[in-house]
Order: sequence, then C-alpha cells, then structure tokens
Amino acid sequence: VVDPTAPPPGAKDFSDYFLRCRENLADPRAVEYLQKSGISVTTAFDYMIGFDPEADPNGSGYKRPRMICPSGPSLFMGRAIYDDCPEQYKKQNAAGSKAAIFNAEALFDPNATEVFVTEGVFDALSLIEAGCNAIALNSAKNWTLLRTILDYNAKHKNRKPRATLVLSLDNDRIGEEARDQRETALKTLHIAYSVQNV
Repeated sequence: VVDPTAPPPGAKDFSDYFLRCRENLADPRAVEYLQKSGISVTTAFDYMIGFDPEADPNGSGYKRPRMICPSGPSLFMGRAIYDDCPEQYKKQNAAGSKAAIFNAEALFDPNATEVFVTEGVFDALSLIEAGCNAIALNSAKNWTLLRTILDYNAKHKNRKPRATLVLSLDNDRIGEEARDQRETALKTLHIAYSVQNV
C-alpha cells in the first residue's frame, strides 16, 4: 500500500526551486502581500512559502509575481499577488499527482488539541500565525485525499489525530455538497471534529 502523501515514482522534485523562492521573501512585494494577509515573513519562511517574481507554474507563458506554496516536494500552488491576474491560483503538479494537503503532518501532532482544516493555504497560515494548528486542503474537492491520509495512517502507521479537527471551510455550494460526506467519514474513522464554517 502506497503512502498517499508520497510523490509518485519519477516525480519531479521542486525542492531547490522552493529554496530559491524562499530566499526572495524579503522582496518588498512579497512582504507587502504577506502583511496584507496577516502573515509574518517568519511564519512564511518556516512553512517554506516563497516568492517568484516571474512565476509560470503551468508553463503557459503567462508570468506573474506569485507566492509559491509547497504541499510536498512535487507539488505547489502559485498565488498571484495582484488582483488583476486572471489566473489567481495555479498549481504545478508532479507527474501523476493531482492533489496534496498543505502541512498534513500537523494532523498527527501529539501535542495539538485542535487542528483547523481550511481550504486555502493562506487561511491555514493565518491560523498558524495566531498560534493554532492548521492544514489546507488546497481545494474542497481534496476531502477524499484527506480521508485517504487519515485511513492510511490509522491502518498502516497505527496513528490517528488526537486533536479535534475543526472544519473551517468555505460556506459555498461545493462546501455544502461535501458537508455530509465529511462528517460521515470522520464519524466512521472515530475522529473528533467540530464545524466552523467561514
């Protein structure tokens, strides 16, 4: 059984790129964006967030300044820092990889009493900045992946979250459609949870 958080065989490793982007966090444009988001440069640095002034995650030829948000060595989200960009969020996936959870290891922090589950990376970082534990699904559709990660760890690593999962997801149509599915899955896995829609 393959660990669902592991990159697929032969996947491109972006680790060097992430390090280069993290070195750009002192760029005034990155600092301003982080400040507007309520996130310190220190927190961004600790979670490997970076800045690429000419990011083109999908090779479309549309280069824009973006915050680079890794969710593992082979996948990242590029968030445009200016609202005039028609492609605010763009993902760069490893070959064969379609999704990843940001900061997934926080689910199994033995000292955590609560772990917030958000959709966006910057939502999670804002909670982390406030002293909370948080993960980001990167999309409401990634709920299935989260369940797979929880199920895999329970069966193959004999561990499950000790903390209550606080579902702090967008209160939109997609979120509402998945609500019953999420709650049924957590009950089946015997994981404590609460709901705090935003």
